[in-house]
Amino acid sequence: MRMMSSYFEICWHVMGLIFNPSQSLQSVSWEKMISASIPARMKQCEMVAKVADKFEIDPYLMIALAYHESRFETGLTSSAGAKGVMQVKRQFVDCAGCSEIEYGVKAYSIWLAHSKGDTCLALGRYTVGNKGKCGKRSKAIIKLASELACLASKDDDCHDC
Repeated sequence: MRMMSSYFEICWHVMGLIFNPSQSLQSVSWEKMISASIPARMKQCEMVAKVADKFEIDPYLMIALAYHESRFETGLTSSAGAKGVMQVKRQFVDCAGCSEIEYGVKAYSIWLAHSKGDTCLALGRYTVGNKGKCGKRSKAIIKLASELACLASKDDDCHDC
């Protein structure tokens, strides 16, 4: 697996997806918000990759999942009570002493096992539990993860990046 520092470029690319200047009016307040928010989100993105490596889960998939769940914004709580960058409910995961990111990655690994290795189904279940299925959202996460892995590989034969 790659070291955390190698994820900087990938996380920087993901920040471009979050803060695409063509989607927002550029103003002084917008620029201040961006400059204050990017370092914290970069740190969270790199931490997601590091934790995924630790749990031997695809780090690009976990970066894509966190992007879809929270855009790497800390302190979020969903209407269902899911928290943090990974938007996970701690009471459903046995991971005493884990960080919110560790809870999220472990939760995904549990759903992956329950889904018999079906990544798309595991992502659907991550979001809504056993009733989850492989849908558009799961496929979008897998597509982004594939694009990030392609970018990281810097493979000349990779044309989808």
